[in-house]
Amino acid sequence: MDNSPFDGPGPHQEYWRKLQQGIFEIQTCSTCSLSFFYPRAICRHCGSAELSWTRPRSPARVYSTTVVRRKPHDGGDYNVAIIELQEGPRMMARVEDLDPELVQIGMAVEPRIRQDGNVPVLVFVPTSEGVSHG
Repeated sequence: MDNSPFDGPGPHQEYWRKLQQGIFEIQTCSTCSLSFFYPRAICRHCGSAELSWTRPRSPARVYSTTVVRRKPHDGGDYNVAIIELQEGPRMMARVEDLDPELVQIGMAVEPRIRQDGNVPVLVFVPTSEGVSHG
């Protein structure tokens, strides 16, 4: 069968390949127009295999947040958040470049790809709109 949507690398491999190239994209269904994250072979909403990759619009928003406590010699505290993309999907990530205690629900954030050794890591950082100056 030629041009099958299931030919080539799987969606998981394609997502990681894009991150290695410094690109963060999510999948959008051509049939129902809904977007989703984590990558899949078929749409989680309607079952279509007609999917495309798109860059999420900015800013995203912090949907929920928590601080993970660690001793300073283990790297100190860090943030873990659920980020809601404008397209609708929510994903777990860290908010960086800000004290973990200052991350707030509703805060405007944008994606950044950082390297941890040879592994790309998707994180979010506050936008200028997201940082409170009060």
